[in-house]
Amino acid sequence: VRSTPTAAGNFNGFMREPNRVCVAFSRARSGFYIFGNAELHRSIRVLTAAGADRAASQLWIDLVDQLRNAGELGPALPLVCHTHPDRQADVRTPANWESVAS
Repeated sequence: VRSTPTAAGNFNGFMREPNRVCVAFSRARSGFYIFGNAELHRSIRVLTAAGADRAASQLWIDLVDQLRNAGELGPALPLVCHTHPDRQADVRTPANWESVAS
């Protein structure tokens, strides 16, 4: 799912609504990957029940901090082929997907 910023720290979409973010987290069964800038995620402003802007989401702040403290944030997504387990590709950019697809 993509949520494009409309202004600094201001996102539209599910990332601004705490209940929808919790649903996304709770439905992750085999893993949960967040692509993007962790500090930007920490600054996402959320909506109040009335639809007004509120300060940065404590939910995102806590999640990013917990992932960082557990050593779960990284610069790349490591992928391993089940057929060739000795081959690992670290996906850092969209161009890196080319090496995975071949």
